[in-house]
Amino acid sequence: MLLVALTLSLFGALGFAGPLFQQRDVSNTPSLEELRDKYPGIFWDEVFTNCNETQRDIIIESTRVAVNDLFPTFSNNRDRIESSGFNRFFIRPRERGIDLDWSRSVAFPEFSLIDRTFSNLVLHITQGGRDSAGRLKRAKQVKYTCREVNNAKRCGTGTAAQTHIPALDEGEGWATTFCPVFLDVYEYMLDVGNVPNRIVYDLPLLHVREHVILHELAHADVASGRNTYNHITDIKESLPGYTPNLTMYGATLSHKFAWLKSTDNPSSVNPAVGYNADNFAWVYTNEWFAQRYGWNDDGRTLSSQQSADELIPADDEFVDSDWSSRADEIENTVFPPAGNCLQLSDDPVDLYCTFMRGTEDDWLAEKDQPFVSYGGCDLS
Repeated sequence: MLLVALTLSLFGALGFAGPLFQQRDVSNTPSLEELRDKYPGIFWDEVFTNCNETQRDIIIESTRVAVNDLFPTFSNNRDRIESSGFNRFFIRPRERGIDLDWSRSVAFPEFSLIDRTFSNLVLHITQGGRDSAGRLKRAKQVKYTCREVNNAKRCGTGTAAQTHIPALDEGEGWATTFCPVFLDVYEYMLDVGNVPNRIVYDLPLLHVREHVILHELAHADVASGRNTYNHITDIKESLPGYTPNLTMYGATLSHKFAWLKSTDNPSSVNPAVGYNADNFAWVYTNEWFAQRYGWNDDGRTLSSQQSADELIPADDEFVDSDWSSRADEIENTVFPPAGNCLQLSDDPVDLYCTFMRGTEDDWLAEKDQPFVSYGGCDLS
């Protein structure tokens, strides 16, 4: 008992709130059939044909850690929206000092889209990828590959990953290319989390592969449940004190983007955050490290300026128009509430959103069809 007590005291002294030295899975690489069964939302074939063995293992392990460690960070939707991470990168409902919050402004339809999107993103890899009969369908999957789709030649620009719309992959469906920066520079989340004594202001420097997995999923409508008109992109915005027209990458810029209108009169949330991929990814990355190190901040601040050492997690997203990358047009567009979200109480933000299994168009086409088991039986 004394040894246990001393060990626990040592762990606390090192600055860990969670279990020390979490281990990654270094066992044998799963087969293609095992991956199809375990992670049906991903089209895995090219990981075995266009990636070398090391690259393949990195992509598989990053996906495994994202699914097993990052995505289960929140126990439910309310846990997520009340977190410091949500406050930092979206602003919590009824946050003090915010006059027009998600529940009291015209932004509520966007809030339901945000809630639905989170629900879809964290379930797509394990529950997506199938049609209503339970059969794997390429159009409902995101392809992982080390090959640059359509000979894009963007990996050499410092890009960590690229996500492509179906039309740019010879009509095959959504695809994500993992570049050398992701494979050689970024680290596993569990390895980064085994360094002691990190504080919340270190967050902008904690660039992990699992964050990129979630960021890229947000770009794929088949994973986010979005459509062309409400697609999640990488928004460009001009923030006070920064170079104009910056892409909203990185924890610092994503935080400032979320709080951009908090000093307006009246103060307000920024509805455009619901269309920026990195804001979605940082909510989960923030919370995982907060639980890991016992951070108890309220999420209202991060740092006064973007750190010169902050490695912005650059990606390239290929879209067929640029309207959705302009925050002013998003701000002035009113979208309908998400149709698959149920309000659980009188509180307008107390929502439960079902998994859509594809884009919004897919859901609308399939929602009146009977549920079918993987074996082909109708379910009531």
